[in-house]
Amino acid sequence: MLKFFLHIIQHQENPQTPFRHVILTFIGAITLRSYLELFSTRSAIPLEAYIHYSLSYICLAMSLVIIFYFATREPIDKIARVVLPCFIVLCLVPIADFLISSGQGFGVYYFMPGEDDHMLQRFFLFFGPFDGQGGCTPGQRIEIALVIFMSYIYFYLKTKKVLRSVFFAFFIYVNIFIYIAMPFCMKAFFNVLGISFSYANAVIVRFYVLLMLPLSMGVFYLYNKKYFVEIWKDSRPLRIIHFLLMVILGLVFTFNSGVQALELNFFWIFIPPAVIFAWLFSVMVNNIEDYDIDRISNTGRPTVLKTIPSDHYSRLSWLFFLLALVYASAVGYTCFFIILLWMINYFLYSSPPFRLKRIPFFSKMVISLNSLLLFELGFSLPAGDVMVAVPKIIVFFYLVCFTAAINFIDIKDYLGDKNAGIKTLPTLLGLKKSKIIIGSSFLISYALTYFLVRELNLLFVMLGSGGIIFYLINRKNYSERPIFIVYLLSIIFLIVKLFIRYWFNLQ
Repeated sequence: MLKFFLHIIQHQENPQTPFRHVILTFIGAITLRSYLELFSTRSAIPLEAYIHYSLSYICLAMSLVIIFYFATREPIDKIARVVLPCFIVLCLVPIADFLISSGQGFGVYYFMPGEDDHMLQRFFLFFGPFDGQGGCTPGQRIEIALVIFMSYIYFYLKTKKVLRSVFFAFFIYVNIFIYIAMPFCMKAFFNVLGISFSYANAVIVRFYVLLMLPLSMGVFYLYNKKYFVEIWKDSRPLRIIHFLLMVILGLVFTFNSGVQALELNFFWIFIPPAVIFAWLFSVMVNNIEDYDIDRISNTGRPTVLKTIPSDHYSRLSWLFFLLALVYASAVGYTCFFIILLWMINYFLYSSPPFRLKRIPFFSKMVISLNSLLLFELGFSLPAGDVMVAVPKIIVFFYLVCFTAAINFIDIKDYLGDKNAGIKTLPTLLGLKKSKIIIGSSFLISYALTYFLVRELNLLFVMLGSGGIIFYLINRKNYSERPIFIVYLLSIIFLIVKLFIRYWFNLQ
């Protein structure tokens, strides 16, 4: 008996089977489950419900893969090759329910707050009694018992330890029970945020999208710790902070545009991951195209060190592209449109045929435009899923002042750009002259912030920040990091100042 299961597992683990076939088999299994449930219960499954079910299965699959890893310490890809195709067992539920109910079928539901009680009793009594209307159906119980048994067999075959296998098989049951009682988890989460919870597919979909974030990062880390560390080590967190601050800055600027009271929206929680994944995609595309430059100026990049094979690195970049769009979609159309345009702009900036970064000075307008786009995203948030045009003075400030100042990012790449023939302000004018021009641009830009906020005390702080940055740019031992830190602190100060002014206006 055990040899039979071992043969099946080894067959499933076969690396000769393309992994995309494994993924397609999983997608086919969960799609067939939805169809069979439709056939069994004769109830409609709208698009949002199908997305809800699919995301719940994806999250369940990732959580099972993580549990299987800690139970056996087998490689993640081998575990996934076994776990994902086994989701075909989901199809057993509607078939069994259809037969047991003599062709009537049972509706498959979560345990719901306010409707289902005695959850501890249900947990220890294998989901408790079933009245035909809600809870865990007979088909689900058969399916879950089979999954727990198969998990135990897998754990035992891999570890040869009975108690360890029993413990993790029990943990599989705990995991599945949590998924069936997921609305209780959702309600607790929303209570922490101070938001009322109502069961609706749109809310459930976004909750699973949120749950996917730690699960997918966990799977990625366990799959290849070296890849995970190298990508995040090269993520350039100060730039990420800049882009996130642009969203917040845009939001607080709406306070000067007639917003009387700000209502927080749960969907805004997806903006940071959308921005971060979009940035990772842009960084990785730029690294691929800047290989010759980075061999001189940025020798610690993964593409230069070859810590991640180039084909894997390219695939991962497009995975981040997809994740950015998924999390942007969870916010709404406006965020999706802005994030998509944001990534396209950076692609045109870094990659042929245009590779706009070769155009001196004005190429930085792409970065300014992307900063303006995120400012516009924040500026539009109180209006709902509608893009609101920002004031013209803001557009001028970004496309002129910010474009001039942002050229400082080319100073550290001077030698690499010069060797590769990339025309930047430093390579055209020389380091000394370009540093004076860029530093002066910061000073002028900070002085012009007065016309945005009309406060003299703020002007003095901004001028002081501009003076410090001018010094940091022109000092002999140049370093980009302290310039970014002073710049970010000045933006945080501006945000806090605007928020305090808005708060006192409400009183």
